[in-house]
Amino acid sequence: MGRTLKVRVYLLRLGGRAHDVVVLWDDEAAKRLGESIAHLRRERGLSQAELSRRAGLGVNHVQLIEAARASWRSGEGHPSNPKLSTLARLATSLDVTLAELFRSSDL
Repeated sequence: MGRTLKVRVYLLRLGGRAHDVVVLWDDEAAKRLGESIAHLRRERGLSQAELSRRAGLGVNHVQLIEAARASWRSGEGHPSNPKLSTLARLATSLDVTLAELFRSSDL
């Protein structure tokens, strides 16, 4: 059985309507998720650029998620916290479900 994941989940509202879900990961969970995405990407023979193109994301965004970082700025050690919709786009682009992505990350 997977580890217990402690995260905060926020539903963003814009103009009174639900917009997206943001998940705030701890350092360990963000690292496992990033490693899993990188592993799945390499297993499929995809570059970060190709995965980002398929998912409709910037290359830097994919790089930050795989590196488990929120920013490349020096001194900012916060873990990445991608939106659930971003993770769903990555999962789809890697031909896995979101549940499979989480399982492969031991989340």
